[in-house]
Formats: sequence, C-alpha cells, structure tokens
Amino acid sequence: MKARKMNSNKPLVSCIVVNKNYGRFLADAINSMLAQNYPKDCLEILVVDYGSTDSSKEIIESFGSSIRKLYIDSTFLGAINTAIKKAQGKYISFIGADDMWLPDKIVKQVDILEANPNIGLVYSDMIVISEDKRVLAPSFWKLYSIKPLKGKVIYDLALGNFVSGGTIMVRSDLTDLYYPIPENVGFDRSEDWWIALNIAGHYDLEYIDEPLTLYRVHGQNMAIGMDVKKTSLDSKIDVLSSEVLAIHKILEILRRDAECPQELLNRMQNRLAQKETELRLAQSAKRSFTEFLMQSIHDLFSNPLSIKASLRVWGLTLFPHTFNTLRTIKNKKLSQ
Repeated sequence: MKARKMNSNKPLVSCIVVNKNYGRFLADAINSMLAQNYPKDCLEILVVDYGSTDSSKEIIESFGSSIRKLYIDSTFLGAINTAIKKAQGKYISFIGADDMWLPDKIVKQVDILEANPNIGLVYSDMIVISEDKRVLAPSFWKLYSIKPLKGKVIYDLALGNFVSGGTIMVRSDLTDLYYPIPENVGFDRSEDWWIALNIAGHYDLEYIDEPLTLYRVHGQNMAIGMDVKKTSLDSKIDVLSSEVLAIHKILEILRRDAECPQELLNRMQNRLAQKETELRLAQSAKRSFTEFLMQSIHDLFSNPLSIKASLRVWGLTLFPHTFNTLRTIKNKKLSQ
C-alpha cells in the first residue's frame, strides 16, 4: 500500500488495536483513538480482528473508512505481528481492545520522540477503571507500587516488566529489534515486555509521569478489589512454564551484551533454578501425590532454596480454597 498523503507537518502515527470477542468494549477503544488531539490525517487507526464470534465485526465496520481493518485467523501474537508489519507510521502505538486513551496521549508522546532521537520508546501511567468506566484507582503505578524508570534500563527490564503495552509508543524504524515477536518463548501475553526489553538494549526509554491510558478491569482480566480469578494446578503449571521460557530468553539476550554485570546473570540463573523447581513440583503434583511428596523431599535436601517453591505448590495442592482466598485478600488490600 502506498504511503498516505498528509496535509499536516506532523508525523504519521499508527495506532494499533487487536481484538477477539471484545465487541462490547471495542467502540470505546476506537473512539478514543479517533478523539486524539492530533491531526486526523496523521493518525492511522489499524484494527486487527483475529477470530471474533461476537458483534466485533459489526462494530468495526460501523467506523467505515476512518479506520483500516484486517480480519485474520491467528493467535494474539500473530495478530500483533500482522499489525506491526502493516503499520505505515513513523511511530507505532498500541491499545488494548478493552482500554481507552486520554485525548493528549499521542501528541505528548510524539513531542518527546521528535525532540529526542536517542529515545526509542515512551510510556506512561494509567487510570484504572471498572467495566462501566468508574475510576477504581487514579494511578496504576501507585496501585501496584511500580517505579517507572527511564534511560538505559535493559538490566532493570530483565528483572521484570514495568512498561504497560496500552501506554507505549515506539519508533517504527526500530521494528527489526523486536519484530516478529516470537511465540512460545514466554512472551505470548507479554508483548509489551518483549518490545521494551529489546528496544532498551539499544535506545533509551522515557516515561510521562501522568496517566494517558484508561485501563479497564473486568471479568476477563484481573479485577482490582474484587475476587481474583482462581488459580488451579493446571493454570499454575501454564504460568510457570511461560516464566521459565521467558527467563531462558532473557538470559539469551543478556549474554549477548558484553557489558552485562555477572551479578545480574547470576541472579537470573538463580531465579531460573527456583522457577524450574517450582514447575517440576507442580508437574509432579499433577501426576500423583506420592510423586509430589518424593520430589519435595528430594528438592528439600538437594536445594534448600526450593522451600518457598514447595510451600506454594503444597498450599495450592492441599488447600486450594485457602490459597485462593489469601490471593483475594491481598488483591483487595491493593485497592484500599
């Protein structure tokens, strides 16, 4: 497709939303993109639907030519990768199909990137809202005690993500650093972490110390101050499997960095060993209690660091109701 002609001297920004069965929220997300305080001819709204069976297609089609539309049969990451490949803007910004942007989101981030060529990605805080748009928390960062960081933060990102996908804007000429986002290596639902991690290895990151996105919590994601989705042994194994894969990939990235501190590599190796132990225990508990008991005893004597991992799996295996009740209590405290 040919590059779009623009009447404004502002750079083109590709605004990406991928969707599957979020039709009840999708119009809010698209409208918030169209309502940006930024020249309309400099916004490329790209909506990728990857297999919705609800009213999503009708919602998407109702916006007519004001948006670009793609319907594909794909995974979540497949849809993200397709959108990145199709994007034509100088900058790329992402939004969740159930979230919304505040009107100054694009203009504030473009101004930073235009003025600072050393910055590869800019992100912001979020306001947490309910399904019916009530404010639950004015700051996602304060709610979860997240400390935003800027500058050269590759080593900080290796330890954990603090960049939320629905807030980021990246330079499109840096896509080779993170595209395509690989599947089945631990980042299948953490594309924001993957993008930030890989850009941070080459460019500075910057943040805007104010919310520019409305993050909506509802029945299909974590509801703050409400009952959390119950953890089962199967879901625990899935989460641990992803964490183990992600740590392996992060270590691979860090080892390519000649300046990476050995202390950080050691810390990541220890974390990997702990997660692998917890995964092994959970998998043994899934097979049989006897095997789980023998594995716990073996790990206890061979690796004293496995005690916490053993306790977590023991709690979920023997006292699942109590385990999930304690998680709910902790979650409710976050909202107070």
